[in-house]
Amino acid sequence: MIPSNGASQPVTSQPSQHFLERLQSRRISLAAANEVFWQADDYFYDSLTGNYVAVKLMEYRGVDREIALTYTFTDSHEVTFITVHPLKSGQKERRIQNNRWYRL
Repeated sequence: MIPSNGASQPVTSQPSQHFLERLQSRRISLAAANEVFWQADDYFYDSLTGNYVAVKLMEYRGVDREIALTYTFTDSHEVTFITVHPLKSGQKERRIQNNRWYRL
């Protein structure tokens, strides 16, 4: 699902332990991760994992990179952030071409 501001905003957002560890190890701020989620350039459904992926081009360690945030979205509008990472060159395009990621 694609997040939206306003009345349909998720009730709660819970980061997984893995997500918190990745924020620290990859030196990505929680504010930057939230920006990826709320202001992504693209949103995808990952057919392999059944999760959703938000992707945003932003500065990462002094270089513009696409950052991917993987999350789940429940019927009760609860969001769980699973992981966050910079994408490798061409990674997004390959996942789209291989029918793994479907644009929402």
